[in-house]
Amino acid sequence: MCSENEGLGRVTVEAMFYGCPVIARNSGGTKELVKNKETGFTFNDVNSCAEIMKKMIFCESENINIIHNAQNFAKDNFSEEKYGQSILNIYSAINK
Repeated sequence: MCSENEGLGRVTVEAMFYGCPVIARNSGGTKELVKNKETGFTFNDVNSCAEIMKKMIFCESENINIIHNAQNFAKDNFSEEKYGQSILNIYSAINK
């Protein structure tokens, strides 16, 4: 995710769901989704992005753990069930 001004990056969340490593610019809404070396990898400039991409070639156990953390984060926050329940909660609060 290279966008400098991304709101909620659906591409970022989808990548997390599908087990793709997320490399994202540390800006906008993306920095709220991707915690560096916890749920993905963040960069501030193009050179940093390239360095992270080079490191991702090697499938290290640290990278696998980060990918699993990201999948769990996506499931816990953006699954259909969680999202649906959030919408129902809002409707319930409005109807009171």
